[in-house]
Amino acid sequence: MAVYTVVMVRHGESEWNAENRFCGWHDADLADTGVAEAKNAGKMIKEANLEFDIAFTSVLKRAIKTLFYIQDETEQHWLNVVRHWRLNERMYGALQGLNKSETAQKHGEDQVKIWRRSYNVPPPPVEKSDERWPGHDAKYAMVDKNLLPKSECLKDTVDRVLPFWYDQIVPAIKTGKRVIIAAHGNSLRALVKYLDNMTDEAIMGMNIPTGIPLVYKLDKDLKPIEHYYLASEEQVKAAMAKVAAQGKAKPSAGPSDGLKGMVPAGVVCGDNLLRLMEYCRDKAVALPAFNCTSTSTINSILQAARDINSPVIIQFSNGGAAFLAGKGIKNDQQQAAVLGAVAGAKHVRLMAAHYNVPVILHSDHCAKKLLPWFDGMLAADEEYFKLHGEPLFSSHMLDLSEEFDEENISTCAKYFKRMTAMKQWLEMEIGITGGEEDGVDNTAVKAESLYTKPEQVWNVHKTLAAIGPMFSIAAAFGNVHGVYKAGNVVLSPQLLAGHQSYIKEQLKSPLDKPTFLVMHGGSGSTAEEIACAVNNGVIKMNIDTDTQWAYWDGLRGFYEKNKAYLQGQVGNPDGADKPNKKYYDPRVWIRAAEESMIKRANESFKNLNAVNANGDSWKA
Repeated sequence: MAVYTVVMVRHGESEWNAENRFCGWHDADLADTGVAEAKNAGKMIKEANLEFDIAFTSVLKRAIKTLFYIQDETEQHWLNVVRHWRLNERMYGALQGLNKSETAQKHGEDQVKIWRRSYNVPPPPVEKSDERWPGHDAKYAMVDKNLLPKSECLKDTVDRVLPFWYDQIVPAIKTGKRVIIAAHGNSLRALVKYLDNMTDEAIMGMNIPTGIPLVYKLDKDLKPIEHYYLASEEQVKAAMAKVAAQGKAKPSAGPSDGLKGMVPAGVVCGDNLLRLMEYCRDKAVALPAFNCTSTSTINSILQAARDINSPVIIQFSNGGAAFLAGKGIKNDQQQAAVLGAVAGAKHVRLMAAHYNVPVILHSDHCAKKLLPWFDGMLAADEEYFKLHGEPLFSSHMLDLSEEFDEENISTCAKYFKRMTAMKQWLEMEIGITGGEEDGVDNTAVKAESLYTKPEQVWNVHKTLAAIGPMFSIAAAFGNVHGVYKAGNVVLSPQLLAGHQSYIKEQLKSPLDKPTFLVMHGGSGSTAEEIACAVNNGVIKMNIDTDTQWAYWDGLRGFYEKNKAYLQGQVGNPDGADKPNKKYYDPRVWIRAAEESMIKRANESFKNLNAVNANGDSWKA
């Protein structure tokens, strides 16, 4: 029977992890993805009802901050925290700061694996005169300089960590204190090796994933009874594979000058569209997809994309398309929605090239009851294809997530065959993310329905991939529109890594992200959650509610600022006979709304790593 519980957490991804550099004792901060991982670790711990009396961590900020975010999520800010250099990461010597993949290309993957994973072979050391030697850092001013390493292998790290385990952690455990340790990959591997009595060879192949809590149950003699991660097996495997891949040589990325010569300005279709999506996947860029309802909102988004130098997705929802056609046209047979979508598409096609940006022209959620709208747009696509050799729209979305999976997937496959003849992209949804703006009320759905399983995503992928490569999947990870009650669901973008890993394994694919994923329901998401989703293969994120508010807020601000000039056609603080036309002219206050929308759109480009995605040479 378990007597003691000890929880270990490897810090979230650091800025140097994200850059694939040997970090060691360098005090790198957490990357945005690392912050998201740390917060999610806290959520996992809270959901598992784990509480602590004392915490141990290193003196490096990436571990310290990971612990802080865990304390914040679990509301255990009061914990006594012991920080000690003996829990630091392994000291990588002369490798510290170097890119792991570039080092592997230079010295060979086998040599880098020896330096990274060998139990008793350290990397080349730094000299004491080297600024990377810890003796120059104020954090270690009170430490005997003879104890500070110039380089370490894992055996050295074990020898450094275990005295701290015996002297401070073990006494805390034996007095009944519940312990959490937030540290690093190799300092935690040292503890795992000791607790599990692993051989030197076995520990070389063992990876500890970032941000996933590892729980140990110990008996009275501190021998492990069991241990497990607070995550699914697929998630853990994917995270471990990511760690293992860090020391591998990677092929050179795409063109260094961005998209120039790869895709044209204007509406992007067919092979150019596939090329653009692959570019986004490989560069960890996601494109914001803005719902537009008028030529004003379309032009605002085109300007935002031009100014920030990025491709963009302009899309029309069913309701937005009907509005664009005008409220005077009936929509009982979806005729207004079809007309509005076609009118909006033709406006985008006319203007996009003049704004000099690549644009993906897309239609948003189409539920089963709205299929006549989808049919009407496809008919327009086919007519345009006959004349121009490409469809009117770049892509469309089918959202049959309310139906059983079998019907959902088979219907998507039927339409995809028709679309593939025009080299048109299909986005489909498996799991629930559609909501209010799509005419769907999801407020009463069960929380477990808001998380798509890897097997579901695989079923979609294998069916559509047999038809063609141009498709993406909107898998639910708690990102549902219309579930507005706080705490009803936890956004978990890290689940997407499990989907990618599962498909990779099924296909035996060399790609770490073998399928294209989409994020819906992102309004209110943190920058860290968005970054985590993009890192896991999301290449598109819908933006709707936030830009709607921004458009209105620009108008509201204009009115508040000029209220005294907007009470009549004539008469204002400047005089009873002074005209107010320059204030009530729609061109003036609509432009104020546009400028506010553009400003908010720029935030989305930044959050999705899409700033300057076209490359420096695009405007040359």
